[in-house]
Amino acid sequence: MNMYRLKYLVLVGLLALAFASRADEFTAKHFLPTASEEAQWTFSGIIADEEEKQYGYYFQLARIKDRLSARAALFDVDTKKVLTQYEANALLTEDAIKAHHYHVGHAFLQFNPINDSWVFGYKRSSKEGFNFRVDMLKPQETLPKPEGLGGGISVMVSQAHALNGHISVPEHAEETFVTANHAWFREMATNSPLQATHDVKGVLCRFIDESGFYSVSLPEADALKGAIAGRFDASGKSKPMSQFIDVESHEGGSTAIRVLSPHQNIVLSEFLQDKNIVAGVAEVEAHKGFCILSADSVGQTLNVEGKEDA
Repeated sequence: MNMYRLKYLVLVGLLALAFASRADEFTAKHFLPTASEEAQWTFSGIIADEEEKQYGYYFQLARIKDRLSARAALFDVDTKKVLTQYEANALLTEDAIKAHHYHVGHAFLQFNPINDSWVFGYKRSSKEGFNFRVDMLKPQETLPKPEGLGGGISVMVSQAHALNGHISVPEHAEETFVTANHAWFREMATNSPLQATHDVKGVLCRFIDESGFYSVSLPEADALKGAIAGRFDASGKSKPMSQFIDVESHEGGSTAIRVLSPHQNIVLSEFLQDKNIVAGVAEVEAHKGFCILSADSVGQTLNVEGKEDA
């Protein structure tokens, strides 16, 4: 082998390494939904219309093998009332998995890998419902990684950005355009088929000043972490907080969420009980927020016989 050929091979090798490094960097900055046969995607937060009227919402889609369930609701932050609610079940198709495009009755969830964005919501035949688009990452952000909670369960919670869309409720004659700077996104999945069920508890809270926090806990002795939690201030910066959060039901029907550090006592005086979800407008100190509390039995068979849209 002559000297020129050796230099050529070395140059080709260096270029290949450089391109591989760039490809890894590109891949690491892009999100893809889990391919697990048991998974759950949850979105929640506060939105505002052009007149600065605020609404709380949640949307959740769960998959167990070839079965899907979806539930969603929209709340008026001022009155604390539920404006619209939806629930449906369906069977999953192979094309939906490949395209990351799920339909459950009149509910839908779609991920676009080109721009790292989700589109989700529902719209009844009466046009009632909502549809939102939200970005997973800002250009300078790195992708959050799933964390092993224990029992073969992984969780990823991310503060998504730049939500926009429309709501349509009986109180409004026309669709209303809404936006939000941030939204909670939570993905929970099993890493392998589970031999037993595990009870996972979660909290997602967002406040009208755009701060918020989350918590996911697995109260089992052999859990890897037991709990994960995070907090963001009004500017979107991550702040430290206690991993463990107490939730208590009081005799008058209210629910209290207590954060040990920094100390917060959040009260849901009125809320919606939607199977595994408790959701409602929250009150803390001098301002309001919107919280959802979830209690999931991961590893259970999903009952697909449920409500269908009218």
